[in-house]
Amino acid sequence: MPLVHLETEGLRAGFWGKPPADLQTVVEACRGKAFLNFDDEGFGPVLHRYLAEQFPTPSCYERPDDGADPAASIAYVGVPST
Repeated sequence: MPLVHLETEGLRAGFWGKPPADLQTVVEACRGKAFLNFDDEGFGPVLHRYLAEQFPTPSCYERPDDGADPAASIAYVGVPST
């Protein structure tokens, strides 16, 4: 199997350095992609909304979202902090 550069492969969407401006930007960037990647600076309310819409049922590793903290629902439960 030959090696393929990630950018050439075209299966990844990503947001780094600053959050996306609007939901449409995220939707268009993720269309047809298999992977979504972002750093702390790239994560914000727009990405949180997109992920909540794509995955409405929390996994067993997520805390229930009480609405107080938009990032609370993505905090891992039972994973030791570093």
